[in-house]
Amino acid sequence: MLQQVFLGPLPERWAEWPDLGWIERLTLGTLILLIIGIGIAPALLLDVIDTFAGPFVGR
Repeated sequence: MLQQVFLGPLPERWAEWPDLGWIERLTLGTLILLIIGIGIAPALLLDVIDTFAGPFVGR
């Protein structure tokens, strides 16, 4: 409904495009879980960054 209200009808050149395949869905699902995980517990990633960047900034 939102697509039709804001964007109008789907152009004919895009009507034949298939939906996402299982590999694409798996990839997107993995990325979404990674984004959510980093958002919930950013300290895990920040510890790795701090350990690596420490020698460059003189710690």
